[in-house]
Amino acid sequence: AHVKFIFATTVASKVPPTVLSRCQRFDFRRIETATLVGVLSRVAKAETLTISEPALYAIARAAEGSLRDAEVMLEQMASFVEGAIEEADVTALLGAVESEALFSVTQAILDRNAPEALRFIHQQLEQGKDAPQLLTGLLRQFRNLLMVRSTQEAPSRNEVLVRLVDEPADRLARLDQQAAHVTTQELLLLLQILTGAYELVRRSPMGQMILELAVLKLSTREQWRSLDEISRRLDALSRTGPAREQVGSGSVGVGVSPGAPRA
Repeated sequence: AHVKFIFATTVASKVPPTVLSRCQRFDFRRIETATLVGVLSRVAKAETLTISEPALYAIARAAEGSLRDAEVMLEQMASFVEGAIEEADVTALLGAVESEALFSVTQAILDRNAPEALRFIHQQLEQGKDAPQLLTGLLRQFRNLLMVRSTQEAPSRNEVLVRLVDEPADRLARLDQQAAHVTTQELLLLLQILTGAYELVRRSPMGQMILELAVLKLSTREQWRSLDEISRRLDALSRTGPAREQVGSGSVGVGVSPGAPRA
């Protein structure tokens, strides 16, 4: 009577009804990053560990919702690092890209400063990072910018951002500043290019070249117009007609002279 059988699966839809009918179902989900950070903070305090908030967030992100993995990583950091644990220590252990570097590369891309963006990329490559890691970091950074930009008018915005963006409060403020200078449509196109580059890198031995081309494409892009602006321009053209177009201070008429042959 004391024996309990536990059947665990990630694809509950494939379990036969005859089995489901004899089970009590409990659905589990990944632990949110903010919750993991809170637990890790309490563990660090109990173990008298000094660790910064960005470092806690870096561990929580890497754990991907698993408290066990997060605690194991914290234990590893306590074993390898003497003194205070910073985000740089976590990224060095995990092989990830530091947030400061991602902010710098992102800003260079948004400013259309191709030389500076390439300089940051090569700096990271020289430090041992590879193309998939850098593209993953850029995808996360631009995704966060998109979340921040697209929720500017949302009620209870701070609560929404805490759930959507796995970054401490000071980083959220910096993301907000960066997102103020780019449109949602532009961010979607940037993410589309980065996603395509990531898929190529996974299948190609020339990862560095693909990364460089993607960064150059992003940094040297033309000024993209929003869909609203395109709609307004088309609407204006439909009202004025295609026969005349203003050029400088004068205008050019398109028509047929009386004596000209007709088609």
